Amino acid sequence: MKTDKQYIYQFELDLEEIAKGSCLSRSAVEHIMRDGRAISRFSEAWVERIYGGLKLNPVNHKGSDCTGVKESYYSVKSLTKNGSALRLSSNSGKGRTCSEKDVMDFILQNTQHIFVDNVRLPSIRIIALNSGVLVRWSYSGRLRKETGIISHKDFWEAEEVKSRSTILLDPCFTEGSVTFVERKM
Repeated sequence: MKTDKQYIYQFELDLEEIAKGSCLSRSAVEHIMRDGRAISRFSEAWVERIYGGLKLNPVNHKGSDCTGVKESYYSVKSLTKNGSALRLSSNSGKGRTCSEKDVMDFILQNTQHIFVDNVRLPSIRIIALNSGVLVRWSYSGRLRKETGIISHKDFWEAEEVKSRSTILLDPCFTEGSVTFVERKM
């Protein structure tokens, strides 16, 4: 599927089917899918499929999840109700720290950062932002430079995000299934 990184892509998960296939209750599946760590494994595969030409990074280039043409690198980050942390996973978690330099290094080593929002489950929204936008956000205070965290609210209120239109995908992203919908704020 040929896509453009200037849109927001949205699709619906069938939580009932996932529950049935995994022998779990729907509420258990929803609880799992709200966790950014759990949904990140799906996110990378969704991104690879939506943005044709990106490939999951088999050599695990530190801080990057996908590679594109001409050695371009992409990070895929979960955007949960608590926001998103733009830093290496080795700098996340209890007792771990990161500096402003760690955050800026992470942002700049990737061409783009692709965010997968799971807050409106069963809807999933995916949006790509180039590194320059995130650098501007760090200087404006929208992104906390010392932690690399941006809140969910601040993310969606940013002009670079809210000005974009949404493309609705069917759950399987089949060819010809894309529907263009103007986003209403």
